Amino acid sequence: MSGPTTERDKALVRLDTSLLDEIRKLRAEVRSAVRSRPTAQLLSKRAAGRIIGIDRDETLGRLIDEGQIKTVLVGQHQRIPLAEVERFVAQGEQRKSRLQQSSTTKRRVRRHPKPAHSEEPDWEAELAKARKLRV
Repeated sequence: MSGPTTERDKALVRLDTSLLDEIRKLRAEVRSAVRSRPTAQLLSKRAAGRIIGIDRDETLGRLIDEGQIKTVLVGQHQRIPLAEVERFVAQGEQRKSRLQQSSTTKRRVRRHPKPAHSEEPDWEAELAKARKLRV
């Protein structure tokens, strides 16, 4: 009787080791998926404000509070998805082009001249930098 039992035991051991190997492979896949999840696509308020070209505390905070920019909570910190920043920038570019095409649009008079050093940021370059960021 010990013959078939040992063969059975050997088969079970082979099955156990193959299951363990499969579990190890799945764990490795999960770890790599967790590492490559889109946290790199989440920006801090500071990074998002730089890309958009606005003040993170006042303007960006107001836009978030109004729901114009959506955020994600990571722990206790608000992060802004890169796709959301791209959407907001594209939306602003569409508005700007519509205003420029409209000949009946009144021009807003500035009470204070814009400082010479504050140029409009290069959106494409800023977005490319943000894509390379790892948060």
